[in-house]
Amino acid sequence: KGQMTGTIGDIGCFSFNGNKLITTGAGGMLVTNNKEWGERAKFLSTQTKVVTENKAFYHPEIGYNFRMPNLLAAFGVAQLENIEEYIKAKRENAEYYNKLLKNVKGITLPCEKPYAKNCFWLYSILVEDDYEINRDDLVKKMSEKGVETRPFFMPIHNMPPYKDFKHGNMNVTDELYRKGINLPSSVGLKKEDIEYICEIICRR
Repeated sequence: KGQMTGTIGDIGCFSFNGNKLITTGAGGMLVTNNKEWGERAKFLSTQTKVVTENKAFYHPEIGYNFRMPNLLAAFGVAQLENIEEYIKAKRENAEYYNKLLKNVKGITLPCEKPYAKNCFWLYSILVEDDYEINRDDLVKKMSEKGVETRPFFMPIHNMPPYKDFKHGNMNVTDELYRKGINLPSSVGLKKEDIEYICEIICRR
């Protein structure tokens, strides 16, 4: 409570991928209130390059080329100035989705805690077992009607590189993945678009 997103831990990471609320096409941002860690991150992300009088290209450690081009960074900064406008549009979309879907049996809508403001980057619903078709069939039906949706992200513990690692009980995670679907959530979404999407869901 009372904390901004990305400030709960020692370091916060934000993605600026092409489908995010703010995008630079790729890359992201790291935030911290620890100056030493911030400088260390900059050092590693610029190939650990050190400039001295006698050494123009000197790298005392293994580094990485994670620098964002200035032009892409400028795109990000310009969008940041409009972030509240984008969030307002996303929240209005979510409110309209909620209004049209609140009485649909078998559909669980996203929640919002009293102490937290949801920006609704994605509008995500759960297709419960008492809905007439399962999640995958709904995704297929939406696609046939020209609506692009996508399931929730596959849990990491189910992916081949990680499936043999030890982990605790992941039943809730697996259940959310089985039922979850992300509906169109663009800031440019119109009311008639949302009405069309919800009509498909209501008709089954």
